Amino acid sequence: MRRLEMLKAREILRLKFEAGLSVRDIGNACNCGKSTVSDLLKRAQKAKITWPIELTDKQLMSALYPPTESPTSHPEPDMEYTFHEMKKKNVTLMLLWEEYNLSSRKV
Repeated sequence: MRRLEMLKAREILRLKFEAGLSVRDIGNACNCGKSTVSDLLKRAQKAKITWPIELTDKQLMSALYPPTESPTSHPEPDMEYTFHEMKKKNVTLMLLWEEYNLSSRKV
């Protein structure tokens, strides 16, 4: 999120905690969708953020959007091998991808 978006996040939280507006009204006031407002409020609740917010923008961003672990458990393709194999006759990228896909399932 950029600084402008952090300002919008602060405004969403302010409207919820101070003004007690509904998700729809907050969305209209901030010019964003209900699902965006709802998602942000859920993240704030999960991070136990209350009003007034005494966090910097960076702290607020890391609280609302904590780093996620990479969902990939398979190894990345070896691009050097791919480039080398592509020079051979009758080798296509699709063929190499199928080989990679089969080998990554075994791992």
